[in-house]
Amino acid sequence: RRRTPRLEPPFRARASAHMRGLPIAVGAMVRAVAWFRNDLRLLDNQIFHFEGLRNASEFVAVYCVDPRHYELSKWGDHRRTAEHRARFLAESLVEFDRSLRQLGSRLLILDGRPEDVLPQLLRPGDVLAFQSEDTSEEQAVEDGVLRALKPGVSVRSHFGQNLLHRDDLGFNPKESIPLPFGKYFYGTCAEVKPRREQPAPRSGDLPPFPKAIEVVGGLSWPREVAASVAAISPLMSCDAARRARPADAPEPEFEWRGGEAAGIAQLEAYLTPSGLGNYHRTRNQLQGAMSFSRVSPWLANGCLSPRTVYWRGGGGGGGLPKEL
Repeated sequence: RRRTPRLEPPFRARASAHMRGLPIAVGAMVRAVAWFRNDLRLLDNQIFHFEGLRNASEFVAVYCVDPRHYELSKWGDHRRTAEHRARFLAESLVEFDRSLRQLGSRLLILDGRPEDVLPQLLRPGDVLAFQSEDTSEEQAVEDGVLRALKPGVSVRSHFGQNLLHRDDLGFNPKESIPLPFGKYFYGTCAEVKPRREQPAPRSGDLPPFPKAIEVVGGLSWPREVAASVAAISPLMSCDAARRARPADAPEPEFEWRGGEAAGIAQLEAYLTPSGLGNYHRTRNQLQGAMSFSRVSPWLANGCLSPRTVYWRGGGGGGGLPKEL
């Protein structure tokens, strides 16, 4: 099993031996590439607090529209990502790009597999940062990216989809998980406090986006995709545009819209006496604007972090809030 050196949290080095310990010359042009997947947000995103990223000469935020996510499923006559989820993701990407542009950067959306695309952006001495995943397909993609990198590329990864930081648990969840669940919930969760949210980057915090991107050999350079739902949705094998509601159709109870701002707005709308205050009465209801939080899609895309939900939902009383 590959073991990684322990670094100061929240980042760990994750690279093969030939990538470690290579000095970067003072004054050298260093490109920092941030590979985004299920972490499409500014607030409480540890990637933006990586020192090697902020000290780089240029910063490239990348999202790869992986065609494997939109293939027909082997489990039925349907695509792995259907229309509604695709539209939600496309809207999340558009807003994330808009947020980065407000900071003087932007999101580079590319049509292609990460293991084919990312290595072409990175030269020896450059930095790749990304959020690690726990599921097998995503881990296989990560390993493919690492194998394809040029020697000398520094790699940093972190886990950002958990409420409790892994370094605070007292055990490695990749090696063992306490059973039964009650042992974890009433033991670890009662003793370990979630860390505070990390602030969103501000204008001037990030290195500039390069005026021109020189690729490092390899396969043909993939097509860049405009940050719009109309441009992104065809790559997802569906029409993700919103359709006009028929005149005789009833008003929808709730309208889903992707993006960090919409996720925070929904969370704040639910954190009211009529929402979270009535959770113990409404948690098993399937209808009703305030019957449940509805924040799961934003958590899944990483538009919201679990710590944001915790702290804005009244965390800090010595353990997890009862309603959560």
